[in-house]
Amino acid sequence: MGPALVRVSRAAGLPPPWPDVHGLAFRWQEDGRLSDVLLSSTGNGRLGRFVLSPRRGAWSGWFTSVMPFRTGEGPVLLAACPTAAARGGDAPVVDVVLLSARAGGPWHRWGRLTASAVDPEGIRFDPVLHAPAGLGTYPWAAALRLPAYRRARRPLR
Repeated sequence: MGPALVRVSRAAGLPPPWPDVHGLAFRWQEDGRLSDVLLSSTGNGRLGRFVLSPRRGAWSGWFTSVMPFRTGEGPVLLAACPTAAARGGDAPVVDVVLLSARAGGPWHRWGRLTASAVDPEGIRFDPVLHAPAGLGTYPWAAALRLPAYRRARRPLR
């Protein structure tokens, strides 16, 4: 994948130590093409991977794409699992194993993301417009996401 821009966020913006749904977003560029992935704190089981999970700390559990990406072989979810070092606080700001799975299938590792710094506000990510190569968005998922991404594309004030 190469160098990536990374953002870690709290969905509702509640102050710590209040639980919140945490987000992990990352962008990379390959052959002049942007790829964006947005993941939210969830479970990792067959049902839990589709359910947002508020928690106190970002690295105390998994992140998934919640909605599947479209591929030629059917729907695929993406996930990130914090490493033991990330959970223990002895790692860079971000240290996660990247995984993918069919809707109810087992997880398979496809990479690792580490970052020593994150940009909390300055980057706008959009996995509908910038889906990673080989992945697409289902029309129903794009329709659900479009209003939020349209608001997110507005300039910061």
